[in-house]
Amino acid sequence: PDSNMTLTNTGKALESKFANSKYFILAAIFFGVQGFSVMSPLFPPLAREKGLSEVMTATIFATHALANLITSFFIGDRLAKIGRQRALVAALIVHGLSEG
Repeated sequence: PDSNMTLTNTGKALESKFANSKYFILAAIFFGVQGFSVMSPLFPPLAREKGLSEVMTATIFATHALANLITSFFIGDRLAKIGRQRALVAALIVHGLSEG
């Protein structure tokens, strides 16, 4: 009975540790993506200063949304194969590297 209780406690501890890391990764990605949203109101005045038209500015935002839509179809199939946590960690690494 004692060994069974130890395994149960160990399993609960591991489950709790996984849940904490999962929420940390999700929060990191959420706040990383928010960086793009925070820039949204600032981008049009900056674009005007650089000489970009409103159409070009809208095209930049539309291209970002379209790229997310297209890649989500391919990524969705892969998530089941590689696992969600691995995908979240990979996304966090790629996002971090792209921010330089």
